[in-house]
Amino acid sequence: MLVQPIESERELKLRERIERELSAGLTGYDVLVQVKKDNIMKLIELVHDNPHITRVEIAKKLGISLRTTSRYLSVIRKILKTYVPVSDLQKRQMNSRVEKAKTILKRQPSISISDLAIKLDVSNHTVHKYLKLLKKEK
Repeated sequence: MLVQPIESERELKLRERIERELSAGLTGYDVLVQVKKDNIMKLIELVHDNPHITRVEIAKKLGISLRTTSRYLSVIRKILKTYVPVSDLQKRQMNSRVEKAKTILKRQPSISISDLAIKLDVSNHTVHKYLKLLKKEK
């Protein structure tokens, strides 16, 4: 017997909204596009209200992944054709993770990129960026 996972409040609201809009004649694609637009507008409001908000905080508040948050920020940059600076808080977090990576690499020099990414709670791509920074320090 399979046990269905309990849906979060956000997932339940999203499911209800999708069902409502599909029954109103919209296609699944139309519904997804509207959900993305809504999330991007909410993201813009969050950044406007707090320019120092981190991507992690945005992801938690919107109930989306960190990767999706990054993609949305990229879309906003392209639309506005402007540079959205990384806040000092994000720089400090990055520096902290780079130092943590350095410590882990000293203890486990043969650790894989994937394992290091898991320990740092970042993507493999981000680990590669950290490694480049560490190489520049030498």
